[in-house]
Amino acid sequence: MPGSSNVPPGRLTALVTAGLIGLATSILAPIIVHWYTERVALELQLIAQSSLVDASSELAKLQVTYNKHPVSSLSRVELKLVNRGRKPIHGEDVISPIIVGIDSGRILEVRSDQNLPSPQQVRFELDTNHRWVIVRAPLLNPQDAAGFTLLIDRAPAPRVSASARIVGLHAITLSDRRRESGSIWSRLSWTVYLVSFGVAVALLALVFFAYVAGFTHKTRYVWRFRHPFLGSSPTPEQ
Repeated sequence: MPGSSNVPPGRLTALVTAGLIGLATSILAPIIVHWYTERVALELQLIAQSSLVDASSELAKLQVTYNKHPVSSLSRVELKLVNRGRKPIHGEDVISPIIVGIDSGRILEVRSDQNLPSPQQVRFELDTNHRWVIVRAPLLNPQDAAGFTLLIDRAPAPRVSASARIVGLHAITLSDRRRESGSIWSRLSWTVYLVSFGVAVALLALVFFAYVAGFTHKTRYVWRFRHPFLGSSPTPEQ
């Protein structure tokens, strides 16, 4: 018909769908990129833990002392506080300090295991009840890590928790790294997999709809070639 579109409906639907997918991708991609680049994340990693003295398995005549006081149980917990985000965490961003606590026992000592890549100093303050440690850091750049070890008068080692109020941070993530394989895939952030999956789905959708559009056009062409005496095809142009 004069003035009508020459694009078959099947191909038009595929093109419209592909356009909508492209529009959605163009809208969501900047949002995801902005969220990823502005992400604030702090992770407390459990590196190792062991029981040094266990009252249930020690000899009756064996006595262990710490700082001249007898200790019936003793465990060692190695931790690492890592800035896993994309932005540095400044001291002024901390509304409530970073607190690392245990659910039972008493913390006898806190030992700093390693220095930060930046020249800033991290301080560890033990509370009067010896139940938690306050971590104070003037600056934590992305991937900065503060390692420390807790000596606790309990065996086996108690559970460790962490809390803080920091601008842009929802909560401190707890991660058990004792059984980590050390492969490159285990060190990648979950957001890398999420973004990669989204891009792969968008590309597959575009390829699929492009294939459908091409297949519809080919079917219409073959029909008209084999049946030139008919005026219409299974995929009408009108």
